[in-house]
Order: sequence, then C-alpha cells, then structure tokens
Amino acid sequence: MTETTSKKVEKWSYPLKVGAAGTTDPQQFYKALAKAKDGFYPLGANGLWHGGIHFDEASGLVPDLAEVKCIADGEVVAYRIDSTYPKSAYGTAEAEFSTGFVLVKHRLEAPVQPAPPAPAGSPASPPAVGPSLNFFSLYMHLLQWKNYEETPALSRPPFWGGGTLQVKASADDEILGLRVRQEPRGKSGYATVLTVLSRGTVVETGEEENGWLKVVSVTPANTDLQPGTGWVFKREMTAGSTPNTYVIGTAAKDPMNPPQKGLVVRATASQSGAAKAILPHGTQVRIGSDGTRGKYQKLLEIVSGNAVPPLAPAEVLGYVWEGQLESKSEPAEKDAVHVLTTPFPITAGSLIGHVGKYQNHSDSAPKNLLHVEVFSCEDVKAFTGLSKEKAAGLPAAGKTLVKIPKDSVLVTHTQGMSATNPPKVSDPHKKVGYDFFVPVGVLDALPAEKKIKVPVVMGGTTTYTLWWRLDGLLGDAEGNEISGWFAEPDTALSRHSPFEWEGFSFLEEAGSNVDHLSAFLHAQERLSEEEQTAYSPNIESAEEGSAKQRLYKILDGNGDKKLTTDEIKTALAKPWFSQPISYMATRYENEWFYESGKWNALDEIMGHTESDPNKAWKEEKTRIERLGWWDKLAGQHGIDGAKVWHIHPIALIGNFSGKSARKLITQAMLKAAKPSITDAYCEEILPYLNKYAELYKVDNPLRVAHFLAQVGHESGFKVTSEDLNYTAIGMRKQFGCRNNAKGYEASTDECKVLPRLRPKLWSEPETYAHNPAKLGSYVYANRNDNGNEASGEGYKYRGRGVIQLTGKYNYRQYTKIHNQADPSDLQDFVANPDLIMESVKYGVESAFVWWSMFKINQAIDDSLALRTMSDIDGHVSDISIKVNGGTTGLQERINLFKLLKDMVAEEMGL
Repeated sequence: MTETTSKKVEKWSYPLKVGAAGTTDPQQFYKALAKAKDGFYPLGANGLWHGGIHFDEASGLVPDLAEVKCIADGEVVAYRIDSTYPKSAYGTAEAEFSTGFVLVKHRLEAPVQPAPPAPAGSPASPPAVGPSLNFFSLYMHLLQWKNYEETPALSRPPFWGGGTLQVKASADDEILGLRVRQEPRGKSGYATVLTVLSRGTVVETGEEENGWLKVVSVTPANTDLQPGTGWVFKREMTAGSTPNTYVIGTAAKDPMNPPQKGLVVRATASQSGAAKAILPHGTQVRIGSDGTRGKYQKLLEIVSGNAVPPLAPAEVLGYVWEGQLESKSEPAEKDAVHVLTTPFPITAGSLIGHVGKYQNHSDSAPKNLLHVEVFSCEDVKAFTGLSKEKAAGLPAAGKTLVKIPKDSVLVTHTQGMSATNPPKVSDPHKKVGYDFFVPVGVLDALPAEKKIKVPVVMGGTTTYTLWWRLDGLLGDAEGNEISGWFAEPDTALSRHSPFEWEGFSFLEEAGSNVDHLSAFLHAQERLSEEEQTAYSPNIESAEEGSAKQRLYKILDGNGDKKLTTDEIKTALAKPWFSQPISYMATRYENEWFYESGKWNALDEIMGHTESDPNKAWKEEKTRIERLGWWDKLAGQHGIDGAKVWHIHPIALIGNFSGKSARKLITQAMLKAAKPSITDAYCEEILPYLNKYAELYKVDNPLRVAHFLAQVGHESGFKVTSEDLNYTAIGMRKQFGCRNNAKGYEASTDECKVLPRLRPKLWSEPETYAHNPAKLGSYVYANRNDNGNEASGEGYKYRGRGVIQLTGKYNYRQYTKIHNQADPSDLQDFVANPDLIMESVKYGVESAFVWWSMFKINQAIDDSLALRTMSDIDGHVSDISIKVNGGTTGLQERINLFKLLKDMVAEEMGL
C-alpha cells in the first residue's frame, strides 16, 4: 500500500445534479449516461479502452457552467486549468478542447468491530483499524480561466488559493457599537453624537456623572473623536483589565454611522449560537470543512482584516455561515499541471469546478463535456477480499443494499393490491433473469402505494415481509423488462453491506489499442478482406480478453461476437444490463499516461504514413499528448505505474452512498418528544443523534424511547450550558441544603435538616447571587475531581450538552472515550470544555457518552426485568432517578416514554 490520505471517506456525493435538488438514486445517472453520444465504460464508442464515463450534452446533465462536485471526502492533489481552451487544427477548421482537470485522492477504509472496552484501571485498547484502499477521482475537461474572468459571480474552487475565502458584500449582519455623546444625559450637548465606537473598543475614562463616564482615550484610536472629549454610558460596557478602563460589549447596540455590515461569528454552529463578533465585508478567512457544505463551518483563521470586536486567539475562533463567503482566488498557475505540495482537504459535494468545452473533429461546434473517472494504483481485488471478511460481522444498520437475486419471484401488479390486499408469492408472477442491487434509501423513498409491510405470525412471534413495487428496473432471462412486486421476507438475508462488494467482478485486460480498434472496425464491418486477414490476430486477442468476454455475455444480443455502438447504447438503457457492466472493475493502462509508441502503433490502421499523412490523425495524437498528465505526478501522492484498476464512478457512489437500513432516530420521533423543535434544527442534529446512537449502542426501540423521553424533557435536544445565575433565595433553595430543593423550607429560608450544606450562600449572598462563576466554583468545589473553590474548576466544568455533563472527572472520561471511539478527531475536553458548546456534534456526543458511562442501557434492562411492562410508570421512574438524580418532571418523562415506545418501533420498521 502507498502513503495514505489523512482522512477516510465518510460521505459520498454524485458529481452533477439531476434536476434542481439533485438525486440519490444511481439509476438517474445511468439513464443519463445511456443517452450520451460516446465515452462509455469500459469501451468507448471508438472501441478503445475507456476508464471513465462521459456526461455530454446528450446526457442532459451538463448545461453551460454546470457545477462539478467532489464524489467523496478526500484531498485535492493536482489540477490544471486552461487560460483559454487550446485548439486542434483539423484541416481548415479549428476545434477547441479543455485540458483542465482536478485530481482528488481518497482513502476508503473497511469498518471493523470496535475493540472491547478495557477493564477498569487498564489502559484503553488501541482503536481497531480496518483495511484501507487509496483511490483517485478525476474530473476532466473543466472550464477555462477566461470564463471566470468574464463571470465574476461564478463560484471558484477554494483549493486554488489554499482555501482563503472572503466575506461577501451581500452579508448583512450589522456591526453595532456605543454612541459617544458630547455631554451626558440632561445636558444640552446630549443630543450631539460625536461618533459610534464599535464593540471591542477599550475606553479609558475619567470622571463619572449619573452613570455616564468622561472619555479620556479609546483603543484603537478613532479619528472622529478627539482625546478627552465625549461621554459614554457605563452600563453598556464591561470592566477592563486596568482601573478606569472599560470594554464596549454586547450590551452596546447602537448602529454604526454610516451603517456597517458583515458576517456574524457565532459561538456554536447554529443560528441560535451567541454572536461573538462581526467580520466586515471583504475580510479574508480560512474555514473548516467538516460541517454541511454551505452552512455553518469552523472559523479557523482571519487572514486579512479584523473582527469587530477582535476575537481572542484560539484553534477555533467561532462558526460562520459558509454561504456568505466567496472565493476570489486565482489558480496558482495556468496551462500547466499544478501539483499541490500539501494536499487540500475537500469534502463530498464540494465544488471541484465547472463543466468545460470539448470539440471532436466531427463536431461542428464545441460542446459541454465532463469526463469522470475513478482509479486506484493499489490492488483493488486484494482489498475487496479483506473488506468482505471484515463486513461479515457488521451490524444490520450498515447493510444498505438490497439484493434481488436471479430467479426471484416478481409478482405481477394488479389493480387493488394494497396494504389491506397485499401480493402473495402464489399470485401470477415472472422470474428475475439477472441479479440486481437497489440502495435501501431508494426503496424507502418509494411512494406509499409502492411499499407494503405485511405481518407474519408464526409460533406466537410476529415478523414482517416487506413488499416493494419495482417498475422498469428488472429484466427476465431473455433480457426483456419486467415489473412487479418483490418480497423481502428476511432482511438479514437480502441486505448487504457495501463492503461486501456483492455483484462486482474484477478483470485484468492486456489487449493493445491496435487490438481494440481493429476489433471495433471489424464489428463495424469497416475492414477490407485484406485488413481482416492482417489484423486477425489483433481481433482475436481483443475478443479473448476477459473484459470483452464479460461484455459479450451481457451485451452481445445477436450472438455474433461483435460489439457495436448501437448494442452498447441499447444495453446501457436497460438497468439490468447497465448495472453489471458498471460493476466490472478493470485493470488496464490509464489513458492519461501518454506514451507515443502505443498511439503510433495505430498509424497503419488509421491510414497514416510520413509520405502520405493523415493530418486529422496526426493532430489527434498531438491533442492526446496535450491531454496527458500522468508523467507530471508519477512518484507523487501515490501515483505509481500506469496500469491501474478502474471502477465505474456511479457504481462506486451508488454502492456506498445508500442510506442505512433504518434510522435509529427520525425527525418524527424528535417532533413527538419535543413538538416545538424546528425542522431546520432537526436537520442539523439528526446526523449526530444517529451516528452516536449506533456507536454507543442506544440501538433498540426501548433504549431510544428512553433516551428521547429523558433528553426531550431535560433540554429539548438543545445544546445548553448550565445557567448558574441565581437570586439569593434561588441559590439557597437549589444548592444550600441536602436533597436540594426538597430539603429547603421557603417559609423560613432555611434547610429542613441542619446544618446547612453550603452555609456561605447565607453568610455571603452578595458574593454568589447573580455571579455564575463564583457560585459554580463554590457549589461544585471538591466534587467529581474538581479542585477547591479558588481553583474555579466547579464553574469551568459546569453542566454542558443536551444532557448536562458536569465535573472534571466526567470531562476527562469523555475525552478518553471520544478519542478511543474516533481516533481521527482527537480532542481534549478537559483543556477545552467549551468545545461541547461550540459544536453540536460534541454537545450531542457528550450525552451519549454520559449515557454509556452511567450504564443507562443496563439500568433499562435491569428495571424492565424487575418491573415488566405492566409497571411502565415505575420503570420510567427508575431510569429518571438514574438520569436526573431525582423525580423532577417525572410525569412528563412518563408521558413522553409512553408516546414514544410504540412509535419508535414503528419508525424503525420493527
């Protein structure tokens, strides 16, 4: 194996949109490819080997300036962009063509069962790592630089400028500050505003008059304000680090004059996150890429300009809305292959570039064209063998593909078939002629009338048969289309992990260009008798190749051992043929490795000699050389040897991007647990809820219902920080006595049982009331590994998250458990406890870690065994005491659990 990329593939995306919103159904792309003029996989329309696929204008997916998206998480390692398209001189006409490309390196890692937890007191087991494969995605024939110059609004790939972005002029978050008045309130000069000082300005003050302070000086200096002039209102500032200095903070809400706008920096990756600062228009920044594209991303660095107010140095400065940032960068170089010394991280769905132009010698004008290719310089066949072994014991949630085997029954649909009158295996039917694979997500997205769930009761046990109505996907043994109902009586048998590589074949091809072209011309009946005799060995070599034999088996409809363009196009329009073709992984010399000899070998068959040149062919060879780039990367970033494995891009994406067989937590469940939760917040939080529910084994209906009932009551799924801003009475009631509020007698402002637990709440109320830092440091001192009151650790490790993680010990345990579970994202929550608030991801995960640390799953099982479902109230009370330490809000927790219990099972499809 060669050097690996730093991050494994987590997400996948199709390279182009189908319609306005895109699609997750691979068949939409197969249909488009079937309409393409040429550029088929693995043999092009000219009969030559072709390792990629073409989306041309006939495909319907490449309008002018169409965006091209990265297919998977990875790293950009090289690119080339034409200043203007080069041109080939075919006779009197000139044909322009794009040589622009982007090459992205990816690492696919097969999942493995997690290592068992280490015994108490033992060091953590090293994380289990599965076998991995480095592969590349190539996006060829991209837009020329000239178009970006002519269209300034056109988005530009961030990797051109190393990821620097700038705040758009359309960003409209307002910069606020504090007015400086000529005189304090009540004086004649009060109405005169000298200037507005932005938030973050440090003000040195002099005399005070009725809450107004005389301005001595300001930092940074303000040209509109003479030293020693003006007055500011004290309550809209906070005390500075030296006597008589103040900092203008968030309480100041006066608009700047003239108004100034920019992009808000938030404390968390959410619209509800606290505003930390504003980045003025044109501020240049670097951001992270682990959030949803176009939405909130980490602000990593301010490259040029300043935030208002300034932000304290930190690894993550805050979160910004990516949609209000734009790249104004230019490529590092043009008309040459630019190899990145440091690869640029990129996520699935991120912008690669835009579709460019390509004109063949037979085209009357340039046309839009995108070539997409996936290849690996490593042993793909060996990796898939290891991958299959590891996939055998993976959980059902990872089985995202449904296999419809050859000879399966497909019941013919008749009017009236429905959930109340479902199909039966004994109904009239046809037999499926070819294995076929459908992503679970595609089946889940079928209209309600095309999916039926039928209960089957045997021996007192109820299971379910799932019926799916499939139209236009399957063929019979003669290759004719059949439609109808397919039954899944046992999903454990019919569903597969993508890492099993079901249906894929692995073929090595040795035929030369001469072999394939002569076989193509022979199939087209364009060889003379003399030429047929001369090229007979080449034709035979091509036809005996393993790939050709496989294609004959699938495509050669008339059995004449000839493959024509028409036969290929006809087959590609039929899913039961296009899928097995796309599942052919083929090893052959990559076409972007230019070696003159292999193309000169075609001179004779192309009718070219030095004395009687074929000018069009000679120009074509020049074009082929200009398109090549392999030699510029050989020996770098894992590019090694020109004979590589090719995989059909749509087959690969379709295999790995299917949804899980079931979601453990759905939006409907969240709405039931917290009706006021917004759709937008559901969209933001659900990926993390599902990720960590599976990781921390909150993975059956009972556990999920408890988790949702408890969190729905505790926080409503909001990532919150413990509010320690109490009145004197309130803090004594909550923290002063044993047994908290139950131990407090309001009528006497005294504890029911003496002595008081925390007597300083009575003796020093002015110290702790409305002072969260002081109160937290006192009431949580010397608990859960926190230091004494003076250490401030009680406040530093206050409750945070959707379930409040509290205490230094628990933050230390969270660090250990998180880093063991996700070694690619090492964090220190002891050093940086606010990470839980700054990212929804950690705010959610911390709750599941807490759930795991306190063995809530085991408590659920133990309580249920003791009480059974006949005592639901007692059962929920047991878990509530475990979660909350008491019975606060018990009735709501019980009501939520009862509401969710059956609903969760139904939503999971159980």
